[in-house]
Amino acid sequence: MPQQNILVFTAQAALEGERLTQVLKARIQPDSLEFFTTVKALYKRLRRPLSRPAAAILLPADEKDLDNLISIHDFLLHLPIILILPGQSHDLVTKGHSLRPRFLTFADSDFSDVAAVLTKMLTNVDSKENDPEVKS
Repeated sequence: MPQQNILVFTAQAALEGERLTQVLKARIQPDSLEFFTTVKALYKRLRRPLSRPAAAILLPADEKDLDNLISIHDFLLHLPIILILPGQSHDLVTKGHSLRPRFLTFADSDFSDVAAVLTKMLTNVDSKENDPEVKS
């Protein structure tokens, strides 16, 4: 199976970032994970056409980080997104949905659901790449 890079944005202020990192590294090949702590760094990576990432996991620390992610929405359109919101307010959830995530959860979860969904996403991507009936 070819390596599938996963972009992981954990805002510098997101305390849950380290916990998410540990869960992901336990379930996903660590060298396939690309970590970013600023939206600017993530944006620069998304502009590099070297290789298309398989998915993005976004963990904004607050509404400002979410707004910054929304500002680069056009560069995220082609990616399956797992969005981990810092709270469950109606405004945050509404804004979060504008990123069109495949899966949305909250920072107070144990992240096992994130790892399970990501594993399933990668399996589906790999199946499509190996299926001669599916055209890109």
